[in-house]
Amino acid sequence: MEKITKKEFKDLHAAGKISLLQGMVHKDKNEILEILQSMPDIESYARPLSNHGNLTSDRAGNQNIKIYKAGRFIFIENQIDHSKNEYCSRNDTETFNTVYLIN
Repeated sequence: MEKITKKEFKDLHAAGKISLLQGMVHKDKNEILEILQSMPDIESYARPLSNHGNLTSDRAGNQNIKIYKAGRFIFIENQIDHSKNEYCSRNDTETFNTVYLIN
């Protein structure tokens, strides 16, 4: 998997070259990629986009956004570090991925 910039992702979105496959999956991107690569006719699961959502990382470090590309798939990885949130009693880190298909 290669990292891509937020600008590259936004350019793909603006050009209409990506579709949404799945939003906010609580799994690792590599595990999701394995599942997606084994699915036939993946295009039938793609949905048109109206917006690309929040791509901003939190300055305090509570939330960190990274974007990766693997073949025809783009993953927006959202890591939430609860230990850096003074209003949260949890002390763990969660990772969610939103998956897009390049048309």
